[in-house]
Amino acid sequence: MRILFLVICAFSYPFFSFSQKGLELTINNSINFSFILNQNDQQEASILSRTSIGNTSLVTVGHNFSKTLGIATGLGFTYLQQNYVQTTTAKQLKILQETSFRALTYIRLPLLFRISSSPNAPVQFFMRLGPHLDALITARGRTKYPFNSGRSDKKIDYRNQYGSTEQPLNIFNSFVFGVSIDLGVKIQLSELFDLLILAHFESSLTNLEGESAPQYFPADFRAVTPNNYILVRHHTHGLMVGLNIGLTYRLQSDSMFYQPRSRYRSRYWRAQ
Repeated sequence: MRILFLVICAFSYPFFSFSQKGLELTINNSINFSFILNQNDQQEASILSRTSIGNTSLVTVGHNFSKTLGIATGLGFTYLQQNYVQTTTAKQLKILQETSFRALTYIRLPLLFRISSSPNAPVQFFMRLGPHLDALITARGRTKYPFNSGRSDKKIDYRNQYGSTEQPLNIFNSFVFGVSIDLGVKIQLSELFDLLILAHFESSLTNLEGESAPQYFPADFRAVTPNNYILVRHHTHGLMVGLNIGLTYRLQSDSMFYQPRSRYRSRYWRAQ
């Protein structure tokens, strides 16, 4: 918890240090193709990956320290999913297929650097990129069997699994670092509002899974003594690619307190 607190403070520092100069609020959502990539899963002959849909939503507050450069931080929500189908049923009708998925949800703390061009143009280039910290909220899976199999669907909560000593298992890591980039256009709607239409890409940098993951997912055998072995999985990456739609609102705090006094001075001098 102490590490999380320090990270939040670090990510929030730009907000507090620049807030007196004027802020820009952005609300955006991206619908993405979602991937949970692991070499062991890809080599597993019994399952095939299928198209999966994920989501990233963010509310950020930023400061533009020039006409083209800025920085932002905020809070977000991320849903990452991967769908699978049993190889032997992949060519069957949908109701005869055995399918499964893994789904992860996170709270996101981003730090984004923003670049734009031609600030006075109605349509301008816009890009933002930077790291983020994701805190795991839920990690769930489900297997759906064919209707004629006589088997009930199986659900699992990966955050609520325990070992032989009744200790909780670390199947998915509680915190994951990653990086994201948005690239596209900013369209001026009014003096205060802009519309963002951006291509979105994000990837995890650290492993999504913990040391207990090999007990639940495909893994390699590694000998540790002549008569013993352990299960080992490759690094697991989270990846999403999609379209990001956002709305930006400029908080012009500088002008709110500015009082033009030139006209009063001119009247005074004319009176003299």
